[in-house]
Amino acid sequence: MLIKTVFFLFALFLTESNLSAQLHWRMTGELIIKGLEAGAKLSRIAHSNSGVIYALDGEGNKLLKISSDGELLNRIGGFGWSEEQFDLPVDIWVTGLDIFIADQNNHRIQRYDIELNFISTLEGVSEETGKIDFEYPSAVAQSNRGNVYIADPVNGQVLKYSSEGDFLLQFGGLGYNEGRLIEPVSIGITTDETVIVAYRERNMILLFDEFGNYLNSAGEGLFSDILAVVTTKENQIVVLDGGNKLIYLFSENMDEYLVLDISAVSDRFVQPIAVSVINDKFYVLDSNSKTLLQFELR
Repeated sequence: MLIKTVFFLFALFLTESNLSAQLHWRMTGELIIKGLEAGAKLSRIAHSNSGVIYALDGEGNKLLKISSDGELLNRIGGFGWSEEQFDLPVDIWVTGLDIFIADQNNHRIQRYDIELNFISTLEGVSEETGKIDFEYPSAVAQSNRGNVYIADPVNGQVLKYSSEGDFLLQFGGLGYNEGRLIEPVSIGITTDETVIVAYRERNMILLFDEFGNYLNSAGEGLFSDILAVVTTKENQIVVLDGGNKLIYLFSENMDEYLVLDISAVSDRFVQPIAVSVINDKFYVLDSNSKTLLQFELR
């Protein structure tokens, strides 16, 4: 098990916060992923409730299953368009039962079980009719109620489907004023199905309710290069800013936030590219594709 226990403490910058006590991020481990193929470059990570890690090798078009101590357990994929192949997988969402993959250049969402067995495909472009629902999906997420949300950067919108794949609604596109989306890149969902969308055109996050109504926004002028947004079990919002190498932790009502400066952690850490949260632990993927840094907030 290659988790190296270390105990660095980093002061938390309480910007726009009314918290009375200063909190700290504690770096609690460094996980080296073993068994990767030569040239593999992990691009996204997500954890199951049991602690198993699922990761994407975007350039290699692979989906990987990794144990909590970094052992490679299984992999599927390779370039193509069959049920177990991909053409640039760019996002992953893991539930207790299923895994959803945004298979960008194949214009589809692939669904697998936690053992990587194929379940179904949600096509953005119909092969039979040519009808286009979405193109080049950049993100996918599923709510606790089973609804599936897909980011469509080409049309600047998010689409909502039932768990059976039936189209329900779309939002953030033309006709929206404050809630207008341009190049959405990541989706997070709270337990009450508030949908948080990160988009790079203005480097900010927008919040919508489950019916697509715009609620709030944050981050304009704050983030440099927003890469991902996820939520904690307490409905806090976690934003990864790759440009500044920072992680922002927003309260549920977004009236305060905390900041972790990743560049202060390790001189061997090159560039953060993905983040995952499980059981109050924060995992950050380094661009060297083999290392996860683990943090806790205390």
